[in-house]
Amino acid sequence: MSDQSRPHSARTFKEDRRAWLVLFVATIVSVAGGYWGLHRAAVPPPDPTAARSIDPRIVVLAFDRVSDRGAESHLDPAILREHLESLRREGFQPITLRELDAFYHRAQPLPAKPVLLTFDFGYLETYAAVDPVLRAMGWRAVMFLVSNRQERRDPAFVYWDRVQRMVDSGVWEIGAQGHLSHDPIPIDDRGAAGSFLADRKWLSDARRVETWEEFAARVLRDYEESKQTIESHLRAYQVLACAPRIGFSGAGGGRDVYQDNHDAMTAGYSLGFVDDRFGVSDRQSDPHRLKRLRVDPVWSPDVLMRRVHAALSDPPTRFPDRVAFSAWASGSGVVRVENRELVLTGTPRADVWLSGSQWASDWALEADVWTDGTEVWIVQESTRPGEAWRWGGHDRAAYLQRLEWGSVSETLATFPEGIEPRAWHRLTLVKRGSGLWVEWDGRPLADRPVYLAGAWRGNVGLVGWRSDAPAQVRLARLTLSRYPFDVRSVSARPTQAEVQALIRDARSIAAVSPLAAVVAGEDLYDVDFDRKLFAILSHRYGWEVVPTIRLLPSREVQPVGSPGETPRTGAGGWATDVLARVQDRGWGGLRVDSTALSPSERRRFDAALGQVERRLRGQELRFLAETGEGPVSPSSQVYASR
Repeated sequence: MSDQSRPHSARTFKEDRRAWLVLFVATIVSVAGGYWGLHRAAVPPPDPTAARSIDPRIVVLAFDRVSDRGAESHLDPAILREHLESLRREGFQPITLRELDAFYHRAQPLPAKPVLLTFDFGYLETYAAVDPVLRAMGWRAVMFLVSNRQERRDPAFVYWDRVQRMVDSGVWEIGAQGHLSHDPIPIDDRGAAGSFLADRKWLSDARRVETWEEFAARVLRDYEESKQTIESHLRAYQVLACAPRIGFSGAGGGRDVYQDNHDAMTAGYSLGFVDDRFGVSDRQSDPHRLKRLRVDPVWSPDVLMRRVHAALSDPPTRFPDRVAFSAWASGSGVVRVENRELVLTGTPRADVWLSGSQWASDWALEADVWTDGTEVWIVQESTRPGEAWRWGGHDRAAYLQRLEWGSVSETLATFPEGIEPRAWHRLTLVKRGSGLWVEWDGRPLADRPVYLAGAWRGNVGLVGWRSDAPAQVRLARLTLSRYPFDVRSVSARPTQAEVQALIRDARSIAAVSPLAAVVAGEDLYDVDFDRKLFAILSHRYGWEVVPTIRLLPSREVQPVGSPGETPRTGAGGWATDVLARVQDRGWGGLRVDSTALSPSERRRFDAALGQVERRLRGQELRFLAETGEGPVSPSSQVYASR
């Protein structure tokens, strides 16, 4: 029997306060620890002491959906890990958008073998599959978001709270991929669907298609809205890059489409990306048209690495003895190797593109060509999307044409000798300077190179086309090799004898270089050269005009400028004036002759010359440097000795 007289025990108020305080502290620690765990940086920052390069070739890989569900259109995360491990073994180092931005806009060096990993659309499934792989390897990546998917709270995509954790982890950077631009738009009164970024929209209220001005304004708004939406949901975050998926429908457009998209991208972003067959860029590339290689989910790590290495390499010189089949990237149709021949078949088109061909501005292509009546074209793309030139034709004639997407091709030259079907022919095509030299069966098709305006530094391919039957083209003894950029120094006002000497060597000459200015100390003096004559020669013979700027020690030679002109004085001030002349006068670049300077004197010009070189290469113009210890012979028309 219990003792009912014993008093009951009870907790005091002081004990309750202690218990609540312990619970409160434990809750704060738990929440803070959880937040820190979710938002802490999961990878170390880039190593600033690693070997760096001022002129690397930059690989950018683009991945669509990554999933372990076994869908053929999705990349398995186990294969992704193998891809990344292969890249690591080959010495590639991951870079960030901020490093890439500093490289292009502040000339900061990158790792010697940089690779940027990008994932499109912002799928939750992709994030869940890829994030553990990146964390385990200590690698970084970019996820491009279609920002209205987050605004709609589409469950297939990452939500804003998770995006913030991705940024905080240091594993991920965020880029824009449009706001509404992945949604189709009506393009006519029948309701046909078109591409948001490529087609003009049907305005049902006005019963008309929008104007090009309205199209450009709508595209610009979408680029701006995507960036603003992302930045409004993330703490103190700047979106640097955009990777639009333009999705041409073929319903209309033209170069305006490319230009309007490029203008919108340039207005709001430091970097822009476009899909490409090879996905490699360098410091001469437009930072708003950086190339991405879209990784096919069926590629093995070996296939991916072969494609990457081929794209990074300079053009090979022989096929098939020295050129692996992996150096050629097929487009449409089927491409195969048969009896030491490259065979292209397809309906109506078959094409193949040479990896690394973009690295040769001047090149020679030779091949034995056989066709069953199919049109055959040698094509070089421009770095400006939608633009290309091509040489080729059919059994009636051959042509040199300039192409722009959505526009009628412009025929630059017609050659009456056609491509006889079911017979082997020997083709020699030399692209150098601003001209194209063509030989067919050992005979020149014209008495001089054909003028080909513009800077062409893009992929080279071979295309077969036939509308009435499957296309078939065979190529043997195919070679593509670099061609020397032969620059000839000429007088500012050449004599008739000098001009005739140049004409006799017209095929091999790539550029002519009259003296245009002299820099003595920090002063720039113009030289009056015959610009009209050189423009005529350039168009007639396909020569680039790359004037010479001669650097001289002011203590030895006193230049005499053009009458009435005052030299530009000040550290590096001459460089600004020279660049303005290149742009205003349409020169193909600059040749800088510093052979009169000693090594120590030459170093005084390094900063200004670096500025000139970066600007010219960024505009796809030539920059040639002549150095050495030999003296420069002065011209009595230009110099007067002290």
